[in-house]
Amino acid sequence: DQFPAYHDLKYNTSPTLISDVRNRLSPTEALIEYFVTDSIIYIISIDHSKTFVDTVHWDARLTQSLNNLLASLIDPTGGETAGSREFYFAIVRDSHFIYQRILRPALARLTTKDLTIIADGKLSYLPFEVLATSPAITDAPDYSRLPYLVRTYEIRYAYSASLTLERMKPRSRYTQPFLGFAPSYNNMSEPGSFLAPLVHNRREVQEAADIWGGQMFVDSDASEKAFKENAVAANILHVAAHTVIDEIEYSNSGIAFLTEGQDDGFLYTYELYAMDLNADLAILSGCETGIGAEARGEGMRSLARAFKFAGCNSIVMSLWKVSDKAAREIMNEFHKNLKSGMEKDEALRQAKLTYLDNSQVVSPFYWSAFVLVGDDQPINSSNRTLTFLIIIAGAILILAFVVRKKIMKPSRSVAA
Repeated sequence: DQFPAYHDLKYNTSPTLISDVRNRLSPTEALIEYFVTDSIIYIISIDHSKTFVDTVHWDARLTQSLNNLLASLIDPTGGETAGSREFYFAIVRDSHFIYQRILRPALARLTTKDLTIIADGKLSYLPFEVLATSPAITDAPDYSRLPYLVRTYEIRYAYSASLTLERMKPRSRYTQPFLGFAPSYNNMSEPGSFLAPLVHNRREVQEAADIWGGQMFVDSDASEKAFKENAVAANILHVAAHTVIDEIEYSNSGIAFLTEGQDDGFLYTYELYAMDLNADLAILSGCETGIGAEARGEGMRSLARAFKFAGCNSIVMSLWKVSDKAAREIMNEFHKNLKSGMEKDEALRQAKLTYLDNSQVVSPFYWSAFVLVGDDQPINSSNRTLTFLIIIAGAILILAFVVRKKIMKPSRSVAA
């Protein structure tokens, strides 16, 4: 009763029919869903007209390759302390092996380049974009030239097939096109003072606000109270803040804002379930916003998932502790791409490619942590229905005024 939206999503569900999923997919889209058991991975591939099922043995080599790759991805040094050449070729070897085992069988049956992936188990920690579609093409380490999946596919993620069938929530109540939050962590009296200062988060939010207009709360203004009072009004929510993950009880994980009034400065996951948000897109550029407790049949229970339950159509989240500087660069490009009218998954893909092609430090740690969950529709089309209705209503009012004026116009008598 305390969290009715969460209760409905968790319990008031009916089986999802493959035919329903297929009918929802456009001819250019495909969905790949994974079911992981102790010994077998079931892979269901669905496009607009066909469904395929493949099985892969979850053996020791696949387990080791996945563990090695995940450990490499979260290493900010890029392997420099362990020997960069060995580290580099290990990433290539493991990412290509995983690609061959769990993704290539599905892609061989599909012709589309627009994928929705529903991961399961430990695969939920993997950004599929980083998988190498072929072995290394250079003798020396060169991360920028690797044949990552992101170079050829648009990828977004979903928590379940049933959630992909949901219609986008109408965007009729937002009054701010953009709302950004960038707290500082320099005040030792604040509960988040134990967290390292974020050097680039204010600039990250400022650049986004310059692109969209709207409002931002930075430094001491970025309080939990300000978020709770204003977030409901935003079409785009952008939170560049630290997160604190409770590995024992995920509902106690939260975002570290600042204190104001009676609030303690932490926005907990359980509090998000009680909120009613209207955002078409929530960007959570803090650390590990997509990480939480695994629940069989539910996927990853995380801060990002709580934003989805609270009403956000789509979420950009992170899978590990990200670089503050890289986050700013990628998010700036992402907002520019969205503003130009790109679909969300393509906008994030192009932002990553821009980073790969133009930055000096481009190991996957820096660019592959951010993934999109939810719908991929362009931001500019989010409120088309409302705009159309306003135009129609205006036309009707004008027509009614003209007709009324003609009816009330006095008739002239003709002299005999």
